[in-house]
Amino acid sequence: MRHGWKRRFARTATVYGTLAALCGTMVMPAQADGLSAGSGAAPAAPLPAAPEDLLLHYTFDGEGDAAWKDASGHGNDGTLHGGAARNAYGKTGGALDLNGTDGYLQLPDGLLADQHNVTVAAWVNADTLGAWSRVFDFGTSNTNYMFLSLRDHEGNSRFGVRPDGSGESTLIGPAFPNSKSWQHVAAVIDGNTYTLYMNGIQVASVSNVQVDPSELGPTNRNYLGKSQFSADPYFDGRIDDFRIYGRALSETELVGIATGGMSDAEMLAYDKNWLNLGDTSEQTKDLTLPRTGVAGSTIAWVSSNPEVVGTDGKVTRPQTGEGDKTVTLTATLSNGAAQDTKTFTVIVTEAGSAAYSLEIDGKNAAHAVSPTLYGIFYEDINYAADGGLYGDLIENRSFEFGTPLFAWTKKTLGGGDGQLTTATEAPLNANNPRYARITVAEPGTGVGVSNAGYSGGIAVKAGENYDFTVYARSAGTLTKPIIATLRGADQAVLGSCEASGIADEWKKIGCSITASAASANASFDVTAAEKATIDLDMISLFPEKTWHNRANGLRYDLAEMLDDLSPNFLRFPGGCIVEGGSLENRYRWKNTIGDVAQRQVQPNQWAANYYQSFGLGFHEYFQLAEDIGAEPLPIIFIGQVSCHSNPPKVPMDQLGPYIQDALDLIEYANGDATTEWGAKRAANGHPEPFNMKYLGVGNELWGQDYLDRYNVFYDAIKAKYPDMQLVLSAGYSPSDENFRKAYEWLKNNGNKADLVDEHMYQSPDWFYNNVNRYDNYSRTGPKVFVGEYAAHGVGKKNNMESALAEAAFMTGLERNSDVVGMASFAPLFARQSNTQWTTDLIWFNNAQSYATPNYYVQQLFGNHIGQEVMPTNLTRKKASANDIAGSIVLGSWNTAVEYDEIKVAKADGTELYAENFGDDAAIEKWSALQGNWSVIGGSVKQSSQTTTDARLALKTGADWSNYTVTMKARKTSGSEGFLVGFGAKDANNYYWWNLGGWNNTQTVVEKATNGQKAIVGNTVAGGVETNRWYELKIEVQGSGIRAYLDGKLVNEVQPAQGPLYSVTTKDAATGDLIVKTVNASGNAQSANVSVDANYINPKATVIELKADALTAENSFSQPDAVRPQTRVESGFGKSFTYEYPAYSVTVLRLKTTPSALIESVTPIELATAKGTLPELPAKVEVAVNGGTKQANVAWNSLDEEQVAKTGTFRIRGAVEGTYLQAEALVRVTDAPSGQDGASLTGPASAQEAELVDVVYSLSGLAEAVYANDVTIVYDPSQLEFRSAEALSDQMQVVGQTEPGDSGQIRMLLASTDPAGVDASGTEALLKLKFAVRPVAQQSIAFIALRDVMTADADGKETLTAASAPLRIQLRHADAPADKTELNNLIASAQSLHDAAVEGAKPGEYRAGAKAALQQAIADARTIAANGSATARQVKEATKRLQAALQTFKDAVVPVQQGDINEDGKYSIGDLSIAAAHYGKSSADSNWNSIKKSDVTGDGRIDIEDLARIARWILG
Repeated sequence: MRHGWKRRFARTATVYGTLAALCGTMVMPAQADGLSAGSGAAPAAPLPAAPEDLLLHYTFDGEGDAAWKDASGHGNDGTLHGGAARNAYGKTGGALDLNGTDGYLQLPDGLLADQHNVTVAAWVNADTLGAWSRVFDFGTSNTNYMFLSLRDHEGNSRFGVRPDGSGESTLIGPAFPNSKSWQHVAAVIDGNTYTLYMNGIQVASVSNVQVDPSELGPTNRNYLGKSQFSADPYFDGRIDDFRIYGRALSETELVGIATGGMSDAEMLAYDKNWLNLGDTSEQTKDLTLPRTGVAGSTIAWVSSNPEVVGTDGKVTRPQTGEGDKTVTLTATLSNGAAQDTKTFTVIVTEAGSAAYSLEIDGKNAAHAVSPTLYGIFYEDINYAADGGLYGDLIENRSFEFGTPLFAWTKKTLGGGDGQLTTATEAPLNANNPRYARITVAEPGTGVGVSNAGYSGGIAVKAGENYDFTVYARSAGTLTKPIIATLRGADQAVLGSCEASGIADEWKKIGCSITASAASANASFDVTAAEKATIDLDMISLFPEKTWHNRANGLRYDLAEMLDDLSPNFLRFPGGCIVEGGSLENRYRWKNTIGDVAQRQVQPNQWAANYYQSFGLGFHEYFQLAEDIGAEPLPIIFIGQVSCHSNPPKVPMDQLGPYIQDALDLIEYANGDATTEWGAKRAANGHPEPFNMKYLGVGNELWGQDYLDRYNVFYDAIKAKYPDMQLVLSAGYSPSDENFRKAYEWLKNNGNKADLVDEHMYQSPDWFYNNVNRYDNYSRTGPKVFVGEYAAHGVGKKNNMESALAEAAFMTGLERNSDVVGMASFAPLFARQSNTQWTTDLIWFNNAQSYATPNYYVQQLFGNHIGQEVMPTNLTRKKASANDIAGSIVLGSWNTAVEYDEIKVAKADGTELYAENFGDDAAIEKWSALQGNWSVIGGSVKQSSQTTTDARLALKTGADWSNYTVTMKARKTSGSEGFLVGFGAKDANNYYWWNLGGWNNTQTVVEKATNGQKAIVGNTVAGGVETNRWYELKIEVQGSGIRAYLDGKLVNEVQPAQGPLYSVTTKDAATGDLIVKTVNASGNAQSANVSVDANYINPKATVIELKADALTAENSFSQPDAVRPQTRVESGFGKSFTYEYPAYSVTVLRLKTTPSALIESVTPIELATAKGTLPELPAKVEVAVNGGTKQANVAWNSLDEEQVAKTGTFRIRGAVEGTYLQAEALVRVTDAPSGQDGASLTGPASAQEAELVDVVYSLSGLAEAVYANDVTIVYDPSQLEFRSAEALSDQMQVVGQTEPGDSGQIRMLLASTDPAGVDASGTEALLKLKFAVRPVAQQSIAFIALRDVMTADADGKETLTAASAPLRIQLRHADAPADKTELNNLIASAQSLHDAAVEGAKPGEYRAGAKAALQQAIADARTIAANGSATARQVKEATKRLQAALQTFKDAVVPVQQGDINEDGKYSIGDLSIAAAHYGKSSADSNWNSIKKSDVTGDGRIDIEDLARIARWILG
């Protein structure tokens, strides 16, 4: 992974924004008349400003200091500095004019100190767009700020907030226009959502952010035009109508501000540019035709063929055989006296037609699929290890951070007092030299240390156990145990335990805590309650529930998500982490095995106060790989630092120790227990070898220095382990000069690699254009390991845009899996608010985790792949929507150039354009976007050496396609070469051939989409010479591109095949043909599928991942917004037509046998005693054809460590006849003591709704029992406690706790017989009654005893042994489904939906609320219409719809107190109504109708009410 950002962002938590499509151009036209500073136009009237919550408003209309006066009335006047001034050419009236060198406006201190939601808006007109220059920047330093920049280092707009001590939360938007024109920008914070608007239209948004302006505190460096970073340039341009609101303005309000000063003609132009129907090239569904523009223009529609496309948007497809129909829709827009038209071409496809044909050879395989094709790449970045996958909940457990007490605070209870320090005398060991020292001066009820875990607190679950351990010592003898306590956010105790045995030498002690309640942000403390000095080290708290029930284990949900990917390999530990950023901080694998207390902590290079405890070390990585069935692939350090432009290196003659480390690693993994390192592995709990087959030699390295070191390692490793598969790095780029050098080195050195590691973090377009990348790779050389890849769209979002691009690319990987041996997405994990790199597969915080659309793509491809690739032929019947169309552009970048003899011609030679610039007037056919362009001496010239992105666009040719452009070009001065554009639709959507880019070092083809450029095709090193004429030729054919320099082919882009991409494999175990198809378009795409096979079952399994928009993504609040859905469908055969939904990945599993399709496998639950492997059944229940049957299952292997402690784990097995897996949840309980004591007896099974009687007994006790304290523990999601009844006349229940949702009841029993209760035999004391809750599937309930205490007549208390938990098999009770309630609820919900209006006024509903409710109604209707829906399904559907209905009701805009006329604002209208009822009181008969005027709530309408309303009006 490569450092690819500006230095100061290397340690920030970054969340990126989502680009919204804006009908071809990036930003709406702000004005139609081109008003500029030199126009001499009279100033327009001021724009209207909404007064509500307006904190600051600069109109810049006054003279002198009055220009910076705050028009909001709050006195927040500005102060001018440097070369800043007012000029008269603002958007309306005057403007703040900033010179770009030292001019800025300083705002008052503390503006946003108490603001959570905020809107900052302004008109801007940039003369130049300096990278990182600021429109505004409010803060105190370069670590505490909120800013908006119109251009970052990648050319995007960017809004960010970073409070001290936190990473930066960032929203990345589209490129801002280079043209010198007024544009309105607004940054809005609304809760945890940032949104960026341009000219009133949302262009980017991101949720999941956790910081707001209030966290900046009282800022004192608040600027317009200046950055907190001294290296950043000042803003160069004008700013007008600058506003700050203390709330989030709606899009409607922002459109109102943006259009408030426009003329009718300007608003008409605004609405015309906004009006967009999307892709209408293959229309099959009705269109939504707007009747009103966002700026208020009316829109009337006319259709050239109303029978096909009506003016109401109704689409009627032509009948089969009639052919497709092309219809022109004309929109007439009117605004006042202004009127204009806009036309749209709609192609309606005939009924039954299919855009594609897909031919599948189901008999003759093309080649075998690589058995290790899809895997995972793990690196400790984004807090993926400590605070992530590693299970320990304590941060800085060994006090070895640079700040020793980081994450720790002193804890005092009940008047206690003491000191918390760290010390180093006589440490636990040399690798762990520092520890905490608690000096208790006054015990109170406790003095000690407290830790809140990783950012956000410790997440605990009710009823679950947490295992505390610590190394402790004390010079004096302690008479009391230390107490470990979990506390909620309110400091309420959630559970505690006591640990004894502290002596004067280090000793590991511990105990277990059971949490009584859940908390997402708990803290943990360890305290002592006596005067003493106590040393503590390695303070650890693990949940009992760890992955595979392993000690020192992994966080269950995160590890389970890895397992669910079914990865074939696990690459670890990185990534740049392998080299650690320096030779001294390299990853040393030998430090990461053995006793965790002996593993030396190291800094993690990715962020400050980010360390590696190595609790998750190489042994744990190997064990994880084994547990998830993946081949281990470690990456070793080879004496050179990666991710570095000038990497430090170990001299060649000093590589011996590093080579030995590599050889020792192989011995550790594969050596038998008699070898030195194999013995260490055995001592660490794994006697059997891990059977490692692959080894990466260096991470993301390149160049001759790396190749020299690799060669030495290769020879040494192969000499001792000739079968070890070694991986060579090809660097960080998939096509640069270093990449080519790596392959050239292999060619010249006997192909000394088994795999070549290629990395590609590229744009979505790059991935689409490289689907066929490996079609022509050599099949005789090393195989390819695509070790790191991810599609990075604008904002680097984990959305459908990136997921679909990756899925399309993966069809090419799978089709070429004879040469592509391995592939893994990167990175894997991202911790909320602690990210250094996006995109990522899995996001998590302390309490939650969710999978991204990218994760589900990996899961679909990893879980649905056969062993053979079957030949497929996917053919599009019509011209591709990807075909390049558009005009040509001439350009340069900080370079003076000239062009001549330009010719554009079709493939048949038909001339489209020709010009030799003999006439100076020829330039009138072109439009200059930037630069100094002129026709001089028979050529067109751009003379500026300092203009970035100088462009001259031909005014004609917008519909050109399949053409060749030729020209002559010469560079006369400057730093780069030529930019020749083609396929140009507008200023933000085009291709260009960049010859001599990046300071005249590289030549590439780039594609710009909505202003965001990305390389497509290959990269060639080299530039152009000054004062030399070159012959340039670009051929555009379909979506393919060939670019020639002086007759030599330099760059080539293969034709894109989309928007459908497909690959088919065959599963040997089931016989299934697995057809994976990606639809990257916004329209459904149909395909006629023909399969050459002996038989295709009419039933097939369909797994579908789809979304309504490319921007769709998951989040902590909506973790399942995008996820796959599985269903069984009929209608398949050797030929069928299938419609692939828009923006989707579809897996069809076509059965090639007539056997019944297995639709599901019933999970099972088992219990086993600690130390005993469970007995797993040989068969499991499966669902087929509406019934069930038994199927054979082969379970995965288990080992003794998994049952060495109490807990739970899941095991999977392969089920005969299906790809579906069996699952068994295994509970490991304490082994029976073999002694008498307390026990529970009850039925072996029960079904839902049944009442269950459980008997509690005591037996074999020598002394009579006079009192009994017992806690009964159960799962409240399975059982409901009803009652407890005494069964003995001698013993009564005298007290009990209420279980609530805790699943625990504590019972106190006392004897009513002077002789006590004789329990020497068996004495039944209680009958406990439980009700079985509804169950979705067969499961097992456990009822357990805990903390059983008995007492005799003398008060002697005895902890009494308890038997193993009572095990009850729970069965689902099938019942007829009564859908009356559900249907009634659907009807009422639909009625409420239809009557509701979205908007910002009181009584209206927030935007998006209706769509969410309608989706919930649709989901409920699906269940209601399902004749086989169970009662439970109906009940759950009812509950879900009820919840959605409540959410919808909660979305209504409330009436503000004092907004008496309910118009959404405070005004004299409200004041007048209250005045009309002055003097009335609650005694009046009409009080209910007028009491809204009683805003003070005292039962009368008087002067206090009028005065309060007046204050609200005045703000």
